[in-house]
Order: sequence, then C-alpha cells, then structure tokens
Amino acid sequence: MEKKKIITRAFLHTIAAVAYIAAVVTFMQNAEELFRDRPDAFAGVIMLMLFVISAALMGIIVFGKPALLYFDGHKKEGVSLALYTTGFLVLAFVITVTCFVLFLK
Repeated sequence: MEKKKIITRAFLHTIAAVAYIAAVVTFMQNAEELFRDRPDAFAGVIMLMLFVISAALMGIIVFGKPALLYFDGHKKEGVSLALYTTGFLVLAFVITVTCFVLFLK
C-alpha cells in the first residue's frame, strides 16, 4: 500500500472516529432527558454498555485495518496506518480544544 493511500485511509478512520465520538456526546447530553424516570441502575447499565461498545468500535476503527495489514505480512504499512491514524486523532483533539478555548468563552 502506498504512503498516500495509507495517509488517506488514516484520515478517513479519524473522521469516522470523530463522528462516532460526536454521536456519543450527543447521546450523553440527551441521556438525562431520555432516562429521567428510570432507576439509577438502569442508567448505569446503559452507560457501561456504551463504554464497552465504544471501546470495541474505537478499537476496530483505529486498529482493525492496521492489525489486518500487520498480520497479512504488511507490517510496515500496518504500523504506519496505526501511527498516522493516532496522529490525526491527536491533531483533531488539539484543533477541538483550541476551538473551545478560543471561541467558547
């Protein structure tokens, strides 16, 4: 796999991760209204399930394809894809924090 294709795939994985994170945050912001009249244990179960599902999905998004590449003998490409994806996630984090600091005072 060529470097440009790896970088493009890493960027798309990051977009998918950021979109999923935004969806989870939206759900969590509205969860109190959705589950207002439910027992606290119900909310705890829902949040723990969401945590486990999120860990699994983020693992697949960030490390799924890199692991497949690595175990198919394309070790350099697999490691590169994981590192580029992680780098793009760090960049997305820095951009998000900067926007919150600068524009949401």
